[in-house]
Amino acid sequence: MYSRVLLCICAFVFCASADASAHRHRKGEGVSDTTQVIPASADSLRNNNRLRKINGSEIPFDSLCYKCNRRQRLGKDSIPEGAYCCPRHRIPLITDYTTLDDTVELVRYDHKKYQGVYDVTDINRIAETLPSFGIFKDNYFVTGSSFSGGQATKYNSDAKFQISIRQRLFKGVLPFNTSVFLSYSQKSFWDIYRESKPFDDNNYNPALGLNSYITLKKKVVGIVLLQYEHESNGRDSIWSRSVNKLSLTGILQVNKDLSVYLKIWYPHALDITNQDLTYYAGYATAGVCYQILKQRMSFSAYVTKRGGWNLNANVDLEAAFKLTRRSNQYICLKYYNGYAEGLLNYNKYSSYLRIGIVIKPRYFSVY
Repeated sequence: MYSRVLLCICAFVFCASADASAHRHRKGEGVSDTTQVIPASADSLRNNNRLRKINGSEIPFDSLCYKCNRRQRLGKDSIPEGAYCCPRHRIPLITDYTTLDDTVELVRYDHKKYQGVYDVTDINRIAETLPSFGIFKDNYFVTGSSFSGGQATKYNSDAKFQISIRQRLFKGVLPFNTSVFLSYSQKSFWDIYRESKPFDDNNYNPALGLNSYITLKKKVVGIVLLQYEHESNGRDSIWSRSVNKLSLTGILQVNKDLSVYLKIWYPHALDITNQDLTYYAGYATAGVCYQILKQRMSFSAYVTKRGGWNLNANVDLEAAFKLTRRSNQYICLKYYNGYAEGLLNYNKYSSYLRIGIVIKPRYFSVY
């Protein structure tokens, strides 16, 4: 039992550290359209007092490589065309209000945050330097109860956690601005309040995917993912549950605070023990996420239409508050109502309220 606890804690910390180390720099300085932004870490921007003015805007005199912290001193009057923040790693300086940070979160000189978007040409240039390994879906650990019978007990309370990672298979950008990746997600339901602390259900979800960016006026405003997925609980006999599916996911950043989500899938090769899974799990999920307090707090809702023509749906709600402005870790409150929260008891109704911590991807968050 204790080895399971240690394994879960190690995996959770690993995902957090891997994602954090992939994004060592945090902020860029907002400048006019005729200048360039120098990627640098938050510490270097805060401690760097050597600034110069170009077209009325102040930018750092030096650039700092986020891989080796090597400084490059630039010209006094203008930034060289095609300059690199580090000649050794050939990481280009980014133009048009963009940074290498996956959040695409920028800070103007007047300290007012806004949500930017990548330039299409910059995507092709920086893809060579972006880390190939990172977080895919939200990684979280939450605990709570269904409060059935009017109160929380060890029989109606549990812990739920998800670990999700991805690995890009090829460096850079393939034709049509696409990339190929492998992902692995695991969602578990853990009866931690019972004496032996057994795992009630484990859902394993490996996938092979292809992603491409959604562009508008040469700006990246969203992402599309085409995946072939397998999902099962790893058990046999009458407790076996499994399904393969071809899925298409789209995430669109409407503005700096609002994003919308849509995922549709075609299931096939269902296990004989769960032939009616799609009636409870549906064929599509739609969602929306809205951020307030300068993107520090977010509210999201995801709705999955179940089978039939009546107004039935599985609903997943979340409120999350960022622990610090520079992190991607949140305190979250989650509520699930419906069927198919897990594979084992997919045809049983559940309604759970849970609280815990979630680590979100720094770019488009996949549900």
